[in-house]
Parts: sequence; C-alpha cells; structure tokens
Amino acid sequence: MLCVKMILKTIKPFAFSIVLTTVACTSTSSQKNTIQEEETKESISYGIPREESELTEEQQAAFDAFNTLQTSTDKMNRLYSTFANTNHPFYPADTNFTITQSEFLTYMEQFVSKNCQNLSKDIRDELAKTAVAAQEVYTVLFCNTESEHLNVENGLPSSGTWVIPNILGRRDVIMVW
Repeated sequence: MLCVKMILKTIKPFAFSIVLTTVACTSTSSQKNTIQEEETKESISYGIPREESELTEEQQAAFDAFNTLQTSTDKMNRLYSTFANTNHPFYPADTNFTITQSEFLTYMEQFVSKNCQNLSKDIRDELAKTAVAAQEVYTVLFCNTESEHLNVENGLPSSGTWVIPNILGRRDVIMVW
C-alpha cells in the first residue's frame, strides 16, 4: 500500500504537468491557427483579383467596350474575358510579345473588322479605340493551334489565339482569330 501511495505522489505532479503542457500547447496552437486563418483570409482572393484602386473613367470605358465587343462577335467565343491570370486550356503559349496601345489598336481594328461585321464600321472602330485605351503597353501570349495556317501581317501573327493577360490586374482578354 505504501508503494502505491509513493507511486501516486510521483505520478500526480507528472500527470498535472502533462495536462498543463497540453493545455498550453493547445492554446498557443489555437492562437497561431487563428492568426494564420486571419492572414489567409486577407491574402486569398478566391481566384478573383483584388481591386486595389478604382478604375478611371477611361479604364472603365475600355472594359465596357471589351464587354460590348465580346457580345457582338459574329461567332461565339471569338473575343471573351476571364478573371486575371487564369490558366487557359490552350496553354502553354507558343510565344509572347509586347505591343503598344497604338499597335494593339491596329490589330484590334483588324480583329473586329473580321469578327464583328454585324456592327457598323464606325461603331467597330470606336469600340476598338476605346477598348485598347485601358493600358499603354500589352503583353500578348500567342497560342497557335494550326501551325500550317500561320497568318503573319506586319510582323505579328493575326491567327491562332491571343491571350492578353492581366489587363489592369483584373481580367484576361482572349482573341480567337
């Protein structure tokens, strides 16, 4: 019996310290998890780019023009927008290039002339001019689905698919020539 009492005296403080350690670790872990969850909530955008600042009137007009053009193409899915930095099914791109706003206007006018014939020339040209005014410079990811039908005018391909990623950090625009 004396031996049992000695063992209990030895185990009680040990058991008590285990319980305290477990509670302390759980509490600390819980606090860390809460902090991590809050940081994660702040950093996750759920695939939707964060809008850091308001758009200028010109930038909003550009997006409105893209919206009008994408609903005015003669065939569906010739011009459309997605969330910024989307992984598109025709990736990886074959090449990429950078074009200025004025170069983009030239190609956008060609594109809408070919694919938005239900709009008058004046409306097509005005929408193209307004759409490209969103940025000064654009990166184009070129995805060529039919290498034997590569159409190169003025040094850049006007065939295949152009992905213009991350326009103003808000959307990708896809042009299927």
